[in-house]
Amino acid sequence: MMIDYKKLRHTMVETQLHPSNITDPDLLEAFLNIPREVFVTDPMKKPLAYLDAHLKMSNGGFMLSPLLVAKILQAADISRGDAVLVIGGTGYMAAIAGYLGATVFILNNDSVFAERTGKIFTEIKQDSVIFVEGDMTKGWQKEAPYNVILFSGGITHLDKDLADQMDNGGKIIAPMNQPDGKSGTVRLWEKWHHHVASRDVFDAYAPPLKGFAEVKQFQF
Repeated sequence: MMIDYKKLRHTMVETQLHPSNITDPDLLEAFLNIPREVFVTDPMKKPLAYLDAHLKMSNGGFMLSPLLVAKILQAADISRGDAVLVIGGTGYMAAIAGYLGATVFILNNDSVFAERTGKIFTEIKQDSVIFVEGDMTKGWQKEAPYNVILFSGGITHLDKDLADQMDNGGKIIAPMNQPDGKSGTVRLWEKWHHHVASRDVFDAYAPPLKGFAEVKQFQF
């Protein structure tokens, strides 16, 4: 039996996003139009793409739940023309940001991922996403500064190298995991005239992002 993924997208928006105060009309339109299942490489797991859960990928990484992606992007308040850096992930969060009119750079240290996901973006006719390969903990200085920097998994620290890549008025949004490995908050950093301030915007736990799991004594 053929799965109606368009119907699953509609159900996801109606049962997960709307009841959780995701109200931005452009963001909701993006979630209705960007196919989530194409970013799931395991054919057996594609039907699970729209569940309200983090989905483990074949490379050991995770696709964040639709609701967590939506809440992060609503907090980011991306505008058309913004420069956005996405750290890690499957490409789904970047696709939503690109649909909103941003120029998006995905930073990953996996060249196989870049090639595979590049084909997906060609398939869905999403040409505003650019792949860059490098150390995810250091960001991507070549295209800085960014209006928005997003993390696609849980972290325990933010290096100053990344904070320095924010534009004036720019934001970084990341799930900050607690040492217990079970709880966390999504934190927003904002930069104004070389001063960076942070605040927690909502509670959430995300599977750890590779390279950011260890706890450092210094946190920016």
